[in-house]
Amino acid sequence: MKQTLCALLSALLLLTLTACGGKKPAEDPSVQPPVEQPDTPDTPDPLAPSEAEQSLADLRETIRAAGAVLGCAYLGATYGNDALDLHALLEDNGYAARYPFLLDLPSKLAVSTGGWDIYCIVPADEDVSITVNEFGWPSWDAEGPVAGEVLWESGSGTPLCIAANVSDIMPDTQITVTAADGTAIIYQPFLSLRDGSLAVPEDGTVYDFTVYPEGFVRETTA
Repeated sequence: MKQTLCALLSALLLLTLTACGGKKPAEDPSVQPPVEQPDTPDTPDPLAPSEAEQSLADLRETIRAAGAVLGCAYLGATYGNDALDLHALLEDNGYAARYPFLLDLPSKLAVSTGGWDIYCIVPADEDVSITVNEFGWPSWDAEGPVAGEVLWESGSGTPLCIAANVSDIMPDTQITVTAADGTAIIYQPFLSLRDGSLAVPEDGTVYDFTVYPEGFVRETTA
């Protein structure tokens, strides 16, 4: 009798556990399943500067940090080609990749005196005026070279590219950058006969951003 009772109790317990295990909890209708959001590409900030604008801003900051008021670089040579496509030259020699803002400049040179040397002029600040003059000896008996005819001028600090210097020993173009307070610096770009680097004044007013070959060392006057 006891064995039969135990068997009945065991069967009843097994049925109870089976019924409990198969019952699912009621779902709360107020709880919504998470909704997967589709992947959307990042939207560029319309106010953010472009790569070209940022490269110019970075260069201006570098010029100011060096204590200079003007940046200049030797970009290459025209080799007598007056119809030179400046953008093509900059793509070929790597300047476009290093300074993308150069491709925002006109593809034609702003000034050409007939010389082969191509220079880029970048004022450290936008709030300046720039004047480009001929530079040379007005006569054989003159005391020295002077600024001559105005070749180009602007009331803003927009960068420009010029071709200058028919002679290797005498610059023929003068750059004048005048600040809002009237202070001005005067610079005649040319290449050093020592090592072919851009010649810059010793007072540090002009910053050289020329891209030189790896390992290049500028010669100094000891």
